[in-house]
Amino acid sequence: MKTRKIVILLLVTVLLIGIVLGVTLPTAAATTVTESDWLKSSGNNLKLCTEGCDHKNCYAYSFAVVGDTQNLNDGDVTNKTNYTKGIYEWILANQKSKNISYVLGLGDITQTFYRDSSNVWVKEWDNAKDALSVLDGKLGYSLVRGNHDITAGFNGAFGKTETTTSAYYANLLTEAAKTENGKPMAGFLNPDKIEDTYRKINVEGQKWIIFTLDWHPTEECLTWVDEILTENADYQAIITLHSFVYRDGTITDVYEDTFPHENLYGDRKNWEEVSSSGGQVYPKVLWQDVLSKHANVKMVLSGHIDEDNIIRSQIVGENGNTVTLMLIDGQTIESGFDKGTADPVGMVAMFYFSRDGKVINVEYISTVRANKGQNAYLRAENQFEMTMDYTTTSGESGWTKTPHGSILTETYNKYPFHVLLDDDSDESTDAF
Repeated sequence: MKTRKIVILLLVTVLLIGIVLGVTLPTAAATTVTESDWLKSSGNNLKLCTEGCDHKNCYAYSFAVVGDTQNLNDGDVTNKTNYTKGIYEWILANQKSKNISYVLGLGDITQTFYRDSSNVWVKEWDNAKDALSVLDGKLGYSLVRGNHDITAGFNGAFGKTETTTSAYYANLLTEAAKTENGKPMAGFLNPDKIEDTYRKINVEGQKWIIFTLDWHPTEECLTWVDEILTENADYQAIITLHSFVYRDGTITDVYEDTFPHENLYGDRKNWEEVSSSGGQVYPKVLWQDVLSKHANVKMVLSGHIDEDNIIRSQIVGENGNTVTLMLIDGQTIESGFDKGTADPVGMVAMFYFSRDGKVINVEYISTVRANKGQNAYLRAENQFEMTMDYTTTSGESGWTKTPHGSILTETYNKYPFHVLLDDDSDESTDAF
């Protein structure tokens, strides 16, 4: 009873501190998806064209993007199902017909972020490793660590330990040993860990460098990213990390729900890898100090913020390059799957790239529903086409100038894009 009183007092204290400081404590958004939201087709009428194309919606290759799988994974462990594995089996089954060339993960692979007495956290990592193993040796993929992935399981399952080396880590080492014009094709910030990595791929004549950054990048990481982007300016860059884009399409100023979890959940050892070297920076700083300065940065993809729809927006860097931002996180749709109060969906965002790389078509698909022959495309607003490059001459109509660059004044979904005027101001400039 005494322990319970202490825990309750601690929770109340944290809440009061949040109120005093004006901190918004985390809340989970409830899903609004109903059966009528699932469509039979995307309506994009896409066609794979590997050699030239006169089709309006021709694409040359595609990437598969997987957001937070935490609730699906947790439900698999509870219900002894394998829907998480089904995501990657669906990707492999469609690899040839859609020319899927790479798979990008956005973190929160698991749900249980502490060492529970029932070892659910271990079972979830085992389930994730088994699920992703279907891609090993068949299709390249990358992973990022989310705030729910901070146990030793992330490196234990996909990195290396004193006794094991994963296929994922071994593949990174193999790629890192390869060179192009004297430069490695992959690399690590820390060669003993997989939190911060990059790999370079060449697909249908297009060159991409894909970064995976830890959910709390450090100052050291920012310096490293800056150096790698500079050294590989001929590669288009995709930055993947767990938290970057908020529900309104803006870059987050802080990490939502990052008040000290260890105060609520007890022993710090449960959070053993939450910070490797300190000096952690917010997403906005990552943009302002590094990403905005490189013309080859094309996309930043993140999860973390539960949102049924894909949220997308675009911002212009200091060199006039358009950077596409997307939040992809369907966790809420299947929240409760472990308790039988929600159905599994296994969402995948498919990116279809035109041959010149200037246009992508996006489809948001439930692999579970697709495998059952049900309507599998979530809402028409999540099936769309985007132009990757815009001409951003000074004073061009349709762009708003801010101290941190220009922002596109077009609405995607229901959200306008806005940025803070400066680091010290609460005033915002809206796009409308």
